Amino acid sequence: MIKNSNIIITGTSSGIGRELTIKFLKNGNKVWGCSRKEDSIKVKNYFHCKLDLSDLSKINKWIYKVSKDIGGKIDVFISNAATFERKLNSLDSFKSITKTININLIVPILITNMLSKFMIQNKKGLIIYFSSVATIINEVGTSIYSSSKSGLETFSQTIKQELDKFNIKVAKDGIKRTAFHILSREGVTFDNIRSIWPELPNASRDEEEQLEISAHYSGYLEKQEADIIAFRKDENLLIPENINYEKLSGLSNEVQSKFRLIKPKTLGQALRIDGITPAAAYILLSHVKRGHQKLNRA
Repeated sequence: MIKNSNIIITGTSSGIGRELTIKFLKNGNKVWGCSRKEDSIKVKNYFHCKLDLSDLSKINKWIYKVSKDIGGKIDVFISNAATFERKLNSLDSFKSITKTININLIVPILITNMLSKFMIQNKKGLIIYFSSVATIINEVGTSIYSSSKSGLETFSQTIKQELDKFNIKVAKDGIKRTAFHILSREGVTFDNIRSIWPELPNASRDEEEQLEISAHYSGYLEKQEADIIAFRKDENLLIPENINYEKLSGLSNEVQSKFRLIKPKTLGQALRIDGITPAAAYILLSHVKRGHQKLNRA
């Protein structure tokens, strides 16, 4: 976890850039951010610049000002800003091509060029680039966007080797995740996903809501499945005859009564008792396993 550091992030007014900014500020960091729109975050230690990254001439001035304000002590650079336009013919607009290549590829390279000099002097630093599924999924209308992101991915891999000797760590956004996996996190909606991957195809609101519900419950269902597999593995585990169910914290009086009345001999028998929840069986499993471990150590 990054704490008490000076962090520069591009694209901070919405989406993942905004969420990162809020999280970093809560952890005691100072954040310098930029975006095309005014930022609603108005707190101490956050310094925002309204900046159009397609105007390359202004980037140098912004970085120079930030580095001067903090005496060149730049710890982290996160390249988050990106632009995306889906066109039936990606080559029909020179202006669109130039804007996409500049913001998604040239700007991260230029800022890395400027900031890495300070990081080399400081003998440490961290640079993070955000990639896209467009580098592996090719769709009609995304050729320029996909190319810009593929270029950034290649740049991140090569510059990592060049800066490693200066103790500057370069990383992409870690693990490759599916949109469904990110959607399963608490509070994440399809709008959040689209802010990260604008190339995602449109769907009806009903379809998006169904996917959100499925994703939000997927972790719970996976845990239940894992619990079932664990129970099956241990269902022949013997329950001590002298077990005192009243000492098992978390069991309701009703469950305790059923266990005392039926006296299950194994965990599998206990789980099959009518009205016994997986949670109750898990409490019993934990208690029995601890007893077996003590016997084995003795």
